[in-house]
Amino acid sequence: MKDQLLTRDIILQKLKMNLQRAQQIQKKYADQKRQDVQFAVGDLVLVKLQPYRQQSLALRKNQKLGLRYFGPFEVM
Repeated sequence: MKDQLLTRDIILQKLKMNLQRAQQIQKKYADQKRQDVQFAVGDLVLVKLQPYRQQSLALRKNQKLGLRYFGPFEVM
């Protein structure tokens, strides 16, 4: 019985290590595509809204063909 518990703990520990390693690899690849952007007052920016909010701003017959970004808006 004790042997089974020890082997189960070892397997769980290996699974956690593998999961953590996979998460680190995914984070590394995701971070390669990200960039740190800072805006100053007066800059013009485009705003990406959630699909349910887009209906209230611009009524589109076909949601798929709707605008992805709205603007440009000035940063205050």
